[in-house]
Amino acid sequence: MERISGKSFSSFVEERIFKPLGMTHTVIRDTYWQMIPKKAYSYHDNGEGIFTWNVLNYGAYGATSLHTTAEDFMKILNNYRTPKVGSNATIDLMMHRPTLTDGTKSGYGGGLMLGEYLGHPYLEHGGADAAFRAHVMRFPDDDLDIVLFSNTQFTPMSLLARRVAHIILDINEEKPDLVVYLKEDSVRAKPGLYVNLEVPDVIHLTEDNGSLLKGKTPLHHLGHNRYRLGYGATEYLFTKEGLVSVTGPTLAKYTYLPDKEVVPEEALPLCGFYYSEEIETRYEILYRDGFLYVKHFRHGEHRLYRSPGKVASYFTWNTDFSGIFDFIADEKDRYTKILLSGGRILNLELNRVAR
Repeated sequence: MERISGKSFSSFVEERIFKPLGMTHTVIRDTYWQMIPKKAYSYHDNGEGIFTWNVLNYGAYGATSLHTTAEDFMKILNNYRTPKVGSNATIDLMMHRPTLTDGTKSGYGGGLMLGEYLGHPYLEHGGADAAFRAHVMRFPDDDLDIVLFSNTQFTPMSLLARRVAHIILDINEEKPDLVVYLKEDSVRAKPGLYVNLEVPDVIHLTEDNGSLLKGKTPLHHLGHNRYRLGYGATEYLFTKEGLVSVTGPTLAKYTYLPDKEVVPEEALPLCGFYYSEEIETRYEILYRDGFLYVKHFRHGEHRLYRSPGKVASYFTWNTDFSGIFDFIADEKDRYTKILLSGGRILNLELNRVAR
């Protein structure tokens, strides 16, 4: 943008977006020493009412340097109603949902998440850095715009946006049917890894002085097999297979993963170097002390865990790097390829190389 326009990014968006929309309390921060009046800071919430400053320790144009207010951001959503920046043709293009190869419509348009909620079409997007959280939502048929900002990480932004819609549009809140998961007998809640490969996501629970923790946030026993995470909106219902996580209408099933060693006969054929021509990077699969590891020059070395119910499939999960590694064998049963999925990638092909 700077190369084409000949202007700094902050000057360009100020001239082309902020001023035309009347966003007088919005600015791109150019330098670390630039003062932002009435700036809110980011705070980590331990789930028990103890807050510590969560520093945003990097800065990138656009992604982390935009400072605005909820009132100003409403003017962005209003631009979808009566465009001052761009045109109706631009808005229509952003609202277009491409058709995928399986014939279904993508849930993502031109920089927007698109869908229908309880019969009401919407566009939305969320964002998070450090403990900052943001969620914007527009229901075009109902002419309803919702903007939510938070500076603590436990605020369930998407859920709260929908609850605002329930109130204003006078629609019933969608609730999952939990009857099949609620047990009168107490299924033992135990520490360990709980895995959902559809998301993918991992819940790692630890135990300290008889209390279960997710990170530093305690689980509070609500009775029988039901627990609440901190004082937030998420509950865990423990089952014989694992647990069910419930946040508002969203329900996700997690499988308990026993921490077992991998035998050499299973692990050694997977070891070696795998290279992606698409992104020109290489991963190494290692076997050490009964466990598999993945190593990358940027991500470092991380333990691989078996994917529940799958053959020759492993995953890694942590704050630095996560992904599912599906090992693919050729006609001679030699593992020659990995399909890597996770985050915003799906089936990235890595081929075995000599080194």
